[in-house]
Amino acid sequence: QYQIPSDLLSFDGTDQATGTEIIAASNSERLEAVRNHVKGINEIVEAAKKGEIEERRLQESYAHPTLQSASLELDMDSRAWGAAPMRRGAARG
Repeated sequence: QYQIPSDLLSFDGTDQATGTEIIAASNSERLEAVRNHVKGINEIVEAAKKGEIEERRLQESYAHPTLQSASLELDMDSRAWGAAPMRRGAARG
């Protein structure tokens, strides 16, 4: 679903912190740079996924407002039922 250009995941020869060119970078420096690029891309993809999920929830709540309120009521009921046994168990302990 997400298309990432390969140049964003490769060693580009510059230090991201300072913007200076790295001359004769060691293999470990190159590997670390690529790992940082991958980490950054993964963070962007995760943020995009969360945004898409939230957008879909909003669309559903606008399309079916009664389902949204029923779902919220069920969620609140399940929390209330789940909380009571935990309190009883804690009192015994």
